Amino acid sequence: MMQMQRGRGWAISTIIGITSLGLGAIPHTKAGTFVRSGIEFCEVRAEGNRSLTPEESSINAGRGSVGYSFALSRTEVTVEQFYEFVDAYGRFDNGWPNPFLATRGITIDRTQPSGYGLDPPLRRFGAEMNWRTAARFCNWLHNDKAMTREAFESGAYDTTTFGTRADGSFSDQVTRSPGARYWIPSLDEWLKGAFYDPNRFGQGQGGYWQRQGSRNDFLMFGLPENGGQSDAITSGDPTRDPFVPAGSYTNVTSPWGLLDTSGGLREMIEETTAGQFARYHMGSRQSDGLWFLADDVNWPGLQGGPTLLTGGLRLATSIPSPGTTICLAIFPMASRRKRRLGGQTASEES
Repeated sequence: MMQMQRGRGWAISTIIGITSLGLGAIPHTKAGTFVRSGIEFCEVRAEGNRSLTPEESSINAGRGSVGYSFALSRTEVTVEQFYEFVDAYGRFDNGWPNPFLATRGITIDRTQPSGYGLDPPLRRFGAEMNWRTAARFCNWLHNDKAMTREAFESGAYDTTTFGTRADGSFSDQVTRSPGARYWIPSLDEWLKGAFYDPNRFGQGQGGYWQRQGSRNDFLMFGLPENGGQSDAITSGDPTRDPFVPAGSYTNVTSPWGLLDTSGGLREMIEETTAGQFARYHMGSRQSDGLWFLADDVNWPGLQGGPTLLTGGLRLATSIPSPGTTICLAIFPMASRRKRRLGGQTASEES
């Protein structure tokens, strides 16, 4: 959940790429990060990695193997990023204004065409949303943020499947549609992104860390300015433990460069319970306390159905192929720069 600071120099650079796909290249670096739709992603490679063993996880043994490359957003979607969607979707939502969209940092504001406003002090915090809203967010990104009602209803997830059966289970599409450009991560994708290290034992021998942040010991809980490494365990008193913006714990990264896999918000995944009565969330949220520490190791935390309870969203997407886009553009040098963070190099774009 990191909001990157941008410089103010105005040196000009020209970037030229060659492709047959047309103008509009995706910023990409060999170091494993890129920016797409204004969101920074970290590449997760090592195709066909092994699964977790029972010794490594009694709950998720046999999971975590992914046979393809993909990417996960470095942080949870922020309030500012989510508000762009809410402001667009609110103009087509029949339930205007919908209280399910007015979560932390987003207010109901009937003076706005969408019916919603942004609380600027909270723009860098993780955004809360329910599963169906997250699915529509993925659809909108899949459709290049088109300002049509149809752009929210299909692409990654078919919203015509959203409903409740007679037994109370949900009929919602379980996994993403073929060809989805953005999606809610699967349990295997989330576990791999948070814990799997392709060089865990050196010399190219991969394995899993037991804790978030590429480590086997527990994180030190507390605010970053006090030397803390996660806000998952705090006093719970907002006057003493103010909300921590996304990406604040910059020195605590997964092997792929992900931030905030501990603390922040519990992150939704596609996995459903038996009978599809609920979705699972992974990780821990701020002030969960010691009782929830097991979830911070890698236990799935059960949440209610897709319509009510909210969580954070760490987006998944495909990795763009180098050299497949054409770009002839002039950028301010300071608005597209690289910096080292947690062993990764980030490419930034305005």
